[in-house]
Amino acid sequence: MLMLVAAGLFVRTLSNLQSIQLGFNRENVLLFQLNALKAGHKEPELSAFYAGLRRQFGEIPGVKAATLSEGSMVGGETGLPLTVGGTPVSPDTRIWNVGPEFFRTMQIPILGGRDFEERDRPGTPAVVVVNEKFAKANFSGRNPLG
Repeated sequence: MLMLVAAGLFVRTLSNLQSIQLGFNRENVLLFQLNALKAGHKEPELSAFYAGLRRQFGEIPGVKAATLSEGSMVGGETGLPLTVGGTPVSPDTRIWNVGPEFFRTMQIPILGGRDFEERDRPGTPAVVVVNEKFAKANFSGRNPLG
């Protein structure tokens, strides 16, 4: 009897988890983790390796878009310490390095501005995308662009 009750609670929990809004469209999405350093790739070539991998995945028949993310879409650790105008932001703020067209690929709407593009590389002006909660908490009443 105890096993039946436990199994019923487990099935109910799984059903509830499917209804949670994650902030991205999880239909027809494949997420996986890869550590190129552990696979034997060295630091100078990592950027080219990941760019090539993204390009190859994007060329697979039936794939609509492919991108990269340094962090996990679900869970994950808090990012680096961050300040806005010299003021520390909430320690719950997470920073992810992501690849071009990340938001389009994950079908996450952008309310203003643009998605990351191929031209956004080290050595070019920094580009960030923040969520609405972060913008309201840190930029309410002032222009974040100066």
